[in-house]
Amino acid sequence: MRQLPIPPENHENSPEKTSLGPLGSTSPVECWFDRGEKAPSWHLVEEANVPSGMVSSFENACVLPGSFNPLHDAHRAMMQFATRSTGRAGFFELSVTNVDKPSLTKTQLRERLAESFAPAALLLTRLPTFEAKSDAFAGAVFVVGGDTIRRINDLKYYSHQESEFRRAIARIKANGIRFLVFGRNVNRQFLDEKSLSLQPELLDLCDFVTRSDFEMDVSSTGLRNQ
Repeated sequence: MRQLPIPPENHENSPEKTSLGPLGSTSPVECWFDRGEKAPSWHLVEEANVPSGMVSSFENACVLPGSFNPLHDAHRAMMQFATRSTGRAGFFELSVTNVDKPSLTKTQLRERLAESFAPAALLLTRLPTFEAKSDAFAGAVFVVGGDTIRRINDLKYYSHQESEFRRAIARIKANGIRFLVFGRNVNRQFLDEKSLSLQPELLDLCDFVTRSDFEMDVSSTGLRNQ
């Protein structure tokens, strides 16, 4: 299998990409985590799940970002739909840094990785924004819910500056990114193309999965509250 590209900011010191074993003091995952911002921006955990010969760059990939607390059936169903409809390889992306939440601790990371992400591969990253993700995974299709695309459209994440929003979306577009957007029920509203009112620059990068093709009302928050 041809390897995925090494994160460009640290070619010489990039950790070896291996399948995940027990997370201990000598595991590649823990070494990557402990190096913090000095580590490459992403680390491929479950390489064994990447179809042989299918992926040589992220131009052949679907990437589904999330906190996966916990990973649930809707995540898996979205990934299955995305890979089947696009013909691309699937990657879940778990970022240890997040613009809305505290960074993951090592204990929390262990808990997330106790779940099997098969048959998709798993990427660990320190990429809290979609602009940063687009730089790392140029050419990818990002698989997102309506709630996530609504946040990408929200000016509060761009210092409430329209110019910053347009600059970030232009960068994402220049990196060849598209968004495959799944509708979501949020506070009794179904977030889809009609209800989201996305800015034209972002809407131009989106392909929407219709409600008749896919609807699965499961959320990590709801599962945690059960």
